[in-house]
Amino acid sequence: MRDTRTAPSEVNALAELAAIYGVVPAYQAVDGATRAASPEAILTLLRALGAPIEHHDDAEDALWDTQQGRALAILDPTTVVWMDGDRTVRPRRLRSESGIPLECSLETETGETLEWIEAGDAVVLPRELETGYHALTVGIGGRRSATTRLLVAPRETHDPDRRAWGVFLPLYALRTRHGWGTGDLGDLERLMEWTASLGGRAVGTLPLLASFLSKPFDPSPYSPVSRLFWNELYLDVERAPQLAASPEARALLDDAELLTEIRALHREPLVDYARAYRAKRRVLEALARAFFAGPEWRSDDFWRFLQEHPEAQGYASFRAAGELWGRPWHGWPQRLRQGSLQEGDYPEESARFHLYCQWLARRQLGALALAAKARDVELYLDLPVGAHPDGFDAWRYQELFVPAMTVGAPPDAFFAGGQNWGFPPLHPEKIREDGHRYVVASVRNVCRYAGILRVDHVMSLHRLYWIPSGAPATEGVYVRYPAEELWAILCIESRRWGTAVVGEDLGTVPPVVREAIDRHAARRMYVVPLELREAEPRLEPIPRRSVASLNTQDMPLFAAWWRDADPSIRAAILEALDRAGHPAAAPYDAPPTERARRVMRAALEALAASDARLVLVNLEDLWLEELPQNEPGTTMDERPNWRRKARFSLETFSQLPDVVGALLDIDRLRGPVRE
Repeated sequence: MRDTRTAPSEVNALAELAAIYGVVPAYQAVDGATRAASPEAILTLLRALGAPIEHHDDAEDALWDTQQGRALAILDPTTVVWMDGDRTVRPRRLRSESGIPLECSLETETGETLEWIEAGDAVVLPRELETGYHALTVGIGGRRSATTRLLVAPRETHDPDRRAWGVFLPLYALRTRHGWGTGDLGDLERLMEWTASLGGRAVGTLPLLASFLSKPFDPSPYSPVSRLFWNELYLDVERAPQLAASPEARALLDDAELLTEIRALHREPLVDYARAYRAKRRVLEALARAFFAGPEWRSDDFWRFLQEHPEAQGYASFRAAGELWGRPWHGWPQRLRQGSLQEGDYPEESARFHLYCQWLARRQLGALALAAKARDVELYLDLPVGAHPDGFDAWRYQELFVPAMTVGAPPDAFFAGGQNWGFPPLHPEKIREDGHRYVVASVRNVCRYAGILRVDHVMSLHRLYWIPSGAPATEGVYVRYPAEELWAILCIESRRWGTAVVGEDLGTVPPVVREAIDRHAARRMYVVPLELREAEPRLEPIPRRSVASLNTQDMPLFAAWWRDADPSIRAAILEALDRAGHPAAAPYDAPPTERARRVMRAALEALAASDARLVLVNLEDLWLEELPQNEPGTTMDERPNWRRKARFSLETFSQLPDVVGALLDIDRLRGPVRE
């Protein structure tokens, strides 16, 4: 029995327990004030994290039990070993085990097994151990043993040293004569070819991951069905290899009714995801039938796809079951909610359709990545911070998510009530116990095709704002994450795939986050309106390791920002541009659009002349678009978020003098691509 005479007070015990579980009791708000979480909020989060506590007066016992349980662990579930650092792992021993040799077994990522005995208190890893994911098992005298997943990582991410520029446009907004009411992967390649012809070296877009496009319906690119699978709406059906072998699909492409529907989708000012999906799915289903009726599904290529993506069949059956029941998985029969399905639980043809689409998506993304490499262009793709609560990831990996919580952001100058993004957080300890396999798969899924990976809300590698279900966003609490381990994964995958990493570090970000970005040679984001200070109107210094731009997908486009800016802010940017050697003054009687154009061009030229690794140009800024793609804090019922098409098609804007002229000026100021 423990001695309770020296036990801490309940308040101190609760604070210590919170520290063990990573619950942050207070944070500094955007106004500089300290916001403290209530004891009740801390208690709620501790219960959600699995702490053995129900009431405040349980704190001392819960702390004791937690400390004892952790003291018995020989190894942490995951361990980072930096390639340029100390290659030793120090297990925890009980006093009675002092001096007993350590029995060590190491299974490398490639399947090799090494065994040895350590006489001391530390395990010294082999110097030749390569970067990657390995399993180290340590036993103590045959009494106890434990296994840790070793993340052997380079200290820095892949970071090619060159000054380049690129363009940005959401793929759903990209209009071409080939589209079906949205852009597709073929259109993305056409945009890439045009950009490369002007000297551009990057093409950025929003996440292309799987979405709910029927029932349930949620096309938001930042709430994907899965971070492991792709959106079939963006497939280019005319490039599918099965088209030649499918008379049914070819007949559909010539069908008058379908052609009329496609023309109608072209004319719509907003993307009608449901209609576009229904139209394209008819052809994709025909292609899938041709695929499974022929020899290709027995090919080495298809079976290699299944081996490289072991969750693909589970994902396909999940989507098929969702279509059968017509409602989110939380409302399925009890047995089907457990994260796995059996034959007969779902329509086989529907599952085959989804499996085919994922195989085809990887073929087309792979071809796009090869085409980008051939043209020396980098695909700039996005990794969302979370996944839809009704989606595959939340169903398949239920033990890794915390369903009683949602993720968001605390109140700030723009959102007085805070933000609730609506998806569940990952459990920081459970993902460690899993060896971060889900996290690795999510990062690898994008790095496999991207030349540049933008990590949305990069602060989530360090801490996330959790909001208890049903509570307002003002009552959220920050929870810490194993940042070193998550950065190690980014470094491993970035170097393996040759993918540069950009951390979205906008807004109120603790210094430790940007210190980590610098330490791991990642890039931060530099966005002019957020960096400009009225008291000191300068655009410099722009960090060398940065992606510089005039806005993001969640901000007003430049023309709208300039239109609505306070006169003092307008004066500040004009002064800053003058200081940077890019004056933007317009005649006093010039029309407002001309004044806005001059300032926008001057600001882009100032970015282009900087040392920033990449200048990313939102194409819509070049024709002074004012309508945003997304208004944070609003729903799709209130605003046309994630649905607005670009005003001009690729065929049109690629010939506009204002567009082409601006990009050629940027290319001239960037200078030759320098490796």
